Amino acid sequence: MHKLRVLLTITVIFSIIGVFYNYHRYQCYKNLFKKFPCKEDMVWQRMKLLNSNGQ
Repeated sequence: MHKLRVLLTITVIFSIIGVFYNYHRYQCYKNLFKKFPCKEDMVWQRMKLLNSNGQ
């Protein structure tokens, strides 16, 4: 029972972190049209390009 509670807490913490990270990325994508994209998005786009070329 105790292990289950610990697992649940860890899951909740990670999902909160995930939401914040995705929100940050979303703000970057919104700014992409106004100014420069953030570094994470540059890396992400490069990875997507590499993946599309590989297939």
